[in-house]
This record gives sequence, C-alpha cells and structure tokens, in this order.
Amino acid sequence: MDKASLVRAIASYDKLRLVFGVVAAVGTVSVIAIQIWLLKLNGDLVVIKDAEAAENKRLVAVATARAEEAAANVANATRDIEVARREAAEANARAAEANRIAEGERLARVKIEERMAPRRLLHPERLVAALALFRNDGSTDERLTIEWAENQDTFAQVVGRTVFQAVHWGVQVGGPNISLPSGATLYVAPDASDITKKRAQALADGLRAAGMSDLDGPMSGAPTTAVGPDSKIKLMIGAR
Repeated sequence: MDKASLVRAIASYDKLRLVFGVVAAVGTVSVIAIQIWLLKLNGDLVVIKDAEAAENKRLVAVATARAEEAAANVANATRDIEVARREAAEANARAAEANRIAEGERLARVKIEERMAPRRLLHPERLVAALALFRNDGSTDERLTIEWAENQDTFAQVVGRTVFQAVHWGVQVGGPNISLPSGATLYVAPDASDITKKRAQALADGLRAAGMSDLDGPMSGAPTTAVGPDSKIKLMIGAR
C-alpha cells in the first residue's frame, strides 16, 4: 500500500471512529432519557395509585356513612311500625269494647221494646188445632176469663176471639189491670173438673205453640186469682 492509500485509510478510520463515538453518545443519551422517562412514569403511576387509593378510601367512607344512615333509618322505621301496631291494637281493643257496649245497649233496648210492645199471636192456627178436641157441644159450657195489662188489650181480644171461634167457649175479656206482673199465667180453679183441667192444659199448649213463649201454667188458682163460679179458667196477660 502506498503512502497516499495509507493516509486515506487512516482518515476513513478516524471518520468511522468519530461516527461510532457519536452513535455511542447518542445511544447513551437515549438510554439516560428513557431511564428518566421511566422514572417519571413510575412516579406518575405512584401518584395515580395514591390518588386512586385515596378516592377508594373516600368512597368506602361515604358508603359506610350511608349504610349507617340506612341502618338508623331502618331502626327508626321499625320502631315507628311497632308503635303503629301497638296503637292499632289499642284502637281495635277500644273499638271492640265500644261495639260490645253498643251491642249490649242495643239488646237491652230490644228487650225493653219487646216488653213494651203489644203481644202478637203469630200462629193462631196452632192454638185452634190444640183446642180442636174441646169444642163446646151443648153438654158443657166452658168459660174463659182474660185480664190484661196496659198495651195488651189488642192481644187479649185476639186470643178471646180465636178461642171463641175455634171451640165456642164463653170468653170474658176484662179491663186493664195495672198491677199485673210481667209475663203471662194461665190459672185453673182448684175445684175445676178433670175435663176443665184438660182444656186448660190444651189452651196453655196451644198458646205457647202460637207464640206466647213466656206463658206459665196452667196453675191452680189461689183465692186472689179465683175465676169465679161461671169461669174456671183465667188467663192473665202482663207485659213481656
């Protein structure tokens, strides 16, 4: 190799060395830049993670507070429900007691009205049927006396008329007797014949079947209720 070629080779080597040096320097700078960027990125990630952790912590605190508030609301609602149930039960008890009292008063009024109201012969045909075998036939002349309390005159007349039309007994309906006790009683004279006693029993059975459920008797008449020589059977009709 001549001297000129050698010089050119050395010059080329120096250029290459310079290029390689520059490339190496650029590479080093790039590595350093990348490391710096990665460190910065890592720091940013740490900051982001810390921010996320703080946000998560805040959200947990908010959720916990809301849960506690909801639990308190549920407790209050439960207490209010129990109070409402207790008040409803007390109101129902008061209403039941008021209804019981009202029903008792109603029944008392009904009983008073029943006692004050005139009697009614609901099934006169049953009375007629009970007396069918004891019709006056000419050989006997059975007589019935009826006394009645105030407001019972219509009923007394209905009974007397029904008996007369059914068996032709003689019937005497007296005036009102304010001293009569409540209820009704059929008396038969102590000296009445057996047939008269049977007729009194048939009359009592027929009256009860016709609707006079509070009738007592026939009872043997005491002197104060004796029916007299012409009538051995006496019906005393008081208020119910």
